[in-house]
Amino acid sequence: MTHHKLFRLLAVGWMTLIFFLSSQTLLQAPALFSGSDLFAHLACYAVLGVFLARSQAPPGVMSWKRVILLVVLVTVYGATDEYHQSFVPGRDASGRDLLADGLGGFIAAWMLFWWDRRTVNNSQPVAPDREKHIPSAQAQRLAIGEDRG
Repeated sequence: MTHHKLFRLLAVGWMTLIFFLSSQTLLQAPALFSGSDLFAHLACYAVLGVFLARSQAPPGVMSWKRVILLVVLVTVYGATDEYHQSFVPGRDASGRDLLADGLGGFIAAWMLFWWDRRTVNNSQPVAPDREKHIPSAQAQRLAIGEDRG
């Protein structure tokens, strides 16, 4: 099984778990601190964001376009879940929960964007007389003796 297919399976499983938990009429998150319910939403949807981000094929570095797509996907799923909860006795739809869902997706996407950029920058060749990393095209020109000035 390829890397992205595994993460697709994890994403679908996580979405199923979220749907199942939001279908429970008597499920209450423990009130560990003020706002712990919102933190639970943020964390659950951040995990979903990671699974969705890593399920994209071809796998690659997160771009801002992928960050926006990921935030939209996570928020839309959060909206459908809030809508679903409006039909469950004892549960209700909440704009604050939806905001926490979207924020969780954004945090996951931003962290992956930062991580991928950091990883790519550390794997790029370093100019012989400089301490900074250089883009691949420029590194190729340096390797064949062009652009030494």
